[in-house]
Amino acid sequence: MKKVLLLVISALFVLNLCSCAKSNNNGNRTGAKTVDDILNEAENGGYKESETSPAKFSGDGEKAITDKKCDIDLTAMDSNMVTATVNDFYANPENYIGKIIKARGTFDVYEAETRNYYLCVMTDPTGCCSPSVEFLLKNERKYPDEFPAKNETVTVIGEFETYLEDGKKYCQLKDSLIN
Repeated sequence: MKKVLLLVISALFVLNLCSCAKSNNNGNRTGAKTVDDILNEAENGGYKESETSPAKFSGDGEKAITDKKCDIDLTAMDSNMVTATVNDFYANPENYIGKIIKARGTFDVYEAETRNYYLCVMTDPTGCCSPSVEFLLKNERKYPDEFPAKNETVTVIGEFETYLEDGKKYCQLKDSLIN
């Protein structure tokens, strides 16, 4: 019965994430661009490629990531399981607090006024709603010089936690290593 209920909740969550009827970037923490954003960029000089130089990025090392004990390894799952598991992170975060999570995807960053939000974006089976995991690095780095280029493949591993911001609960991996 619990599995059926979990499946129904996960399905509803995915449908909610995938509904694209109202695209509004206000408060969109992933920084995903809408058609309006792209058209506005074209009118204002066009799209600019990331100026981040991947040559400056030096990760924590494959050995450091491999040696760290992992409770949930998203890198060993197929894309359907990754999507379901990440959705469950947000639906039932209390089940994951303190767990060490390992993920592989592409690096992205949302630059807000107060701080940057670093993301590991994974591919979902449909390609419409790629799940992502926010992370904070264990070793402080200067953005963008000491980070991978946007869309570069990364592996991150860190401890799952929740935090409150503007009265809303968010999930992230703290004390993360990146490679």
